[in-house]
Amino acid sequence: MVRAALGYEGATWTPSIFSVHNRLNGITALNADVAWAAGGDAAYPGPSNSAVLKTADGGASWTTLYSSDSTTFSDITVVDGDNAWMRNGNAVLRTEDGGESWSESSTAGPGNLLGIPG
Repeated sequence: MVRAALGYEGATWTPSIFSVHNRLNGITALNADVAWAAGGDAAYPGPSNSAVLKTADGGASWTTLYSSDSTTFSDITVVDGDNAWMRNGNAVLRTEDGGESWSESSTAGPGNLLGIPG
């Protein structure tokens, strides 16, 4: 992942290291400092293969909030510092405590859930 230097409107980009061993599937920013990302792919086994990450310093460092070796996280939508939803296959997971705990909010039923509008 790369991050834009603040104040430069994306003119300067710096690499940022994070703990997902594959790809990020979704990212959303609350402001210039706070952003959440979800990613990984269960098809490629490995430790902490899929994860939800959060930065509070503009992407200079990332904290893993939630991880799994057996699923794929994507399409994360965050509305404030505590409430977020992410797609986990055809399920929607929700947190109300800043990512400390996650629970299944609903399921999409048969077929594929393609995204969570933000």
